Amino acid sequence: MGGVGSGERLNRRRTVEEVLALDVGWLRRTGRLSPGIAGAVEWRRDGRLLGRIFVACQSDAEVQVDSQAVEVEWTPAGFGGVRPWFRCACGRRVARLYLYAGAACRICHGLGYWTQRRRAADRALARWHDLARRAGAERGGAPIPLPPKYTRTWRWLALVNEIDRAGRRAMALWRR
Repeated sequence: MGGVGSGERLNRRRTVEEVLALDVGWLRRTGRLSPGIAGAVEWRRDGRLLGRIFVACQSDAEVQVDSQAVEVEWTPAGFGGVRPWFRCACGRRVARLYLYAGAACRICHGLGYWTQRRRAADRALARWHDLARRAGAERGGAPIPLPPKYTRTWRWLALVNEIDRAGRRAMALWRR
């Protein structure tokens, strides 16, 4: 069999799903992005406390996250209004700051996504199943039913062709 280091390596970097995230849109919707508002923000799962930070809105342009000052930038939104963004220390404009050794964007913390940990064959198989479910089949490889009423023929054929391509790709990757 294989020796040390042989076989497929799994990506072990942290993912955004494993780290607490502070969303600027959520702060705005809950009224915590108004100047002079301060308080604790808590994350809970199944009644268990996962984390707590202190957030204080100094002005329209700055939020204090624990002891770190974070700039808030406002841009025009479609159909009027404005949209808030955090300005990360690296200069990126982001909607979420991840709280892992300080508040910073996903790129600065080197965080990936859960799907990036999956093997290419697993991702291809999941895509095949998802497309087949969209067409009404139980899974990839199952018979695809007739199109729903009023579905345009070209759109349905495009979906069926995409399912076929995804299935061929998944099978090719699994045979390797």
